[in-house]
Amino acid sequence: MRPAKLKITALFLALIMALALAACTNVNNDPGDNKSPPSTSSEEYEENNSEGSSTNMQNNNEMQTPDNNDAVSSTAPESDPEDTGDPADKAMSTPKPVAVEIVKLDFNEKTMHRNDSLTLAPTILPVDATDRSLTYKTDDQNVVTVSADGKIYAAGAGTATITCTASSGVQTICKITVIVPVTSVAVNTERDLYEARESFSYSVKIYPEDATDRSFSITANGATAVMDGSFITCDTSGDVTIRAVASNGVIGEKTVKIIDITEFSNAVRIEFYELVDRHRRDNGLRELAENEELQVYADIRAAELIVRFGHTRPDGSAAGSGWYDSQNYMDTRYAENAHWSSGHSYDLNPQTAALQIFTNWKESEGHNRHMLYDFNENITMALGLYFELGEYGTFTTGAIWASGY
Repeated sequence: MRPAKLKITALFLALIMALALAACTNVNNDPGDNKSPPSTSSEEYEENNSEGSSTNMQNNNEMQTPDNNDAVSSTAPESDPEDTGDPADKAMSTPKPVAVEIVKLDFNEKTMHRNDSLTLAPTILPVDATDRSLTYKTDDQNVVTVSADGKIYAAGAGTATITCTASSGVQTICKITVIVPVTSVAVNTERDLYEARESFSYSVKIYPEDATDRSFSITANGATAVMDGSFITCDTSGDVTIRAVASNGVIGEKTVKIIDITEFSNAVRIEFYELVDRHRRDNGLRELAENEELQVYADIRAAELIVRFGHTRPDGSAAGSGWYDSQNYMDTRYAENAHWSSGHSYDLNPQTAALQIFTNWKESEGHNRHMLYDFNENITMALGLYFELGEYGTFTTGAIWASGY
């Protein structure tokens, strides 16, 4: 009796297992069946899972793949199709940082003027580098300063090196030379007017005083100028222009006037004689002849007026003693007009100088009378002139009108 019961029980269990396997097979093989699979008790699920775990995993994966026409529902959780569950695959999905390999600046060396500025334009390679940040540093802030964004400012004369460093540690450098250019050139002389054959000096100033290159070239043109070092000599009257040219082309000039005193005095004398002759004609008198011997006396006295003005000589003797110095007209009667002035340039015009001297005497009764003497047909005349150049290019003038017979 007992063996028969055991046999029946075994057959019953086998039947149940066969039905369960058939149900699973129907679900896999009949995708068109929209009926939900039969539920299974937790005990049965655990048993089936333990006995056929690989099959169930396969079936679950297959159940998540829909047909083109029919949707498949599943109680299994959704998952990333690309997620295989392998940790190595997850590591590969995170991009690796790309390091900077090369940094190039737009120049290796550059010359700048003081107070100029520019901004560096670096090239970073590879182009897909992750961290493209750069840092800048100067080795001499007195020459060049550099900001965090690569702006360079030329602070002072000299040479400095800028170092550019990438996030990866890669570096490059550029050298900056700062120069201070010449901005102006000044040419100076002590006076604006010089005598012919008088040597005079000049000086040249370069600005700013800390200019990098202070060299210059110098020329003097006009009035037959001859240069000897820092001295210039001109043989004739006229203008002479002194030109200094700095190394960067900046020009400074000064023009001075050169006068030949002898030529100027002779020209003034001629103009004065014409004024006197016209004045005498206007008064019905004859013209006066020039007297070379009387001229010697007049020239001596004209020079003495610069030292002492009046009709007394510098040594205190009477003006007439000048006749003896000239060794002429020792027993001749004479008269003199004296003129002294200073601070006049006459515009370097002989006519202007002659007119001023003549007008000064004409407007004085006594001096005018001397110019109109006519009591003796032998009366002659002479005009002594002495011009001394002053500090500011003006004349101190001594003039003597001498008439005698």
